[in-house]
Amino acid sequence: MKKLNYFLIAILGLASASCETELDVSMVNQQKKIVITALLNDLDPISIGVSKSTVIQDSLIPEPLTNAVVTFTDESGNVNTCTFDGLTEKYVNTLIPQSGKTYTIKVKAPGFPDASAVVSIPAKASLNKSTWRDSTGLDSFGFPTGTISVNLDDRADVKNYYRITIFYWDDLTAEWRVLGPASTDAEINNRAIKTEDGGIIFDDRSFNGDNRVVKFITPFADPNITPKYLVVSESLSAEYYRYFKSLDDYKNSGGLFSEPTAVFTNITNGLGIAAGSSARKDVIL
Repeated sequence: MKKLNYFLIAILGLASASCETELDVSMVNQQKKIVITALLNDLDPISIGVSKSTVIQDSLIPEPLTNAVVTFTDESGNVNTCTFDGLTEKYVNTLIPQSGKTYTIKVKAPGFPDASAVVSIPAKASLNKSTWRDSTGLDSFGFPTGTISVNLDDRADVKNYYRITIFYWDDLTAEWRVLGPASTDAEINNRAIKTEDGGIIFDDRSFNGDNRVVKFITPFADPNITPKYLVVSESLSAEYYRYFKSLDDYKNSGGLFSEPTAVFTNITNGLGIAAGSSARKDVIL
């Protein structure tokens, strides 16, 4: 996600340009704004990207703002200051956001209007661990396949959004790699947003208030090797979902006679995205 804020700047600029007419923007008074990228969760410390917006015709990737003052305030009014990390080019703090809590991000930088955003961390997607069973079916070659079951405890009083990403352990490279299996749930599979990292994002429109078990098929594995999987199930804030939905709409727009879709932003006096998720990570041996 390191370059996510730069990608956001580019597509925000493209979205405002017509695909049929080249606009003369040389005489437009363009005020530069702070761009914030804060996709936070309840497992990792705070990490916030801060850069500046660019004009439409500028092809250079903007550098991060290293002289900004970035604060992170909780519901009780406790203010935490983030420091710039030159390695990640992000503003960081050891504080880990809590599920069910709301936070305020404020960014000040010389020469820019102050920018701010509110981030909500939703409740956990499930209290039940994901499971895996071997030999639940056969592939097209007759080899046995398995099934990963991901449990979602959906609340009826709010609209809920989810992301599920599944990884497998690669013994050769000694690292987790994206498995990206297809779900057996046709209704979810048909409308889910596919992310670049192999996950799927969807809402609870077909199971609001009900517990849902989303199943995924795992491929045939070497019988001499014990499979190991990592299931990451997340409950997303509405802003998180709207952001990824707008990215998906943007990628699917831009035909010969269509206007590109604008990418969602929720930064006051700035651009970018500030959104939260609560995550559960289950390692299945």
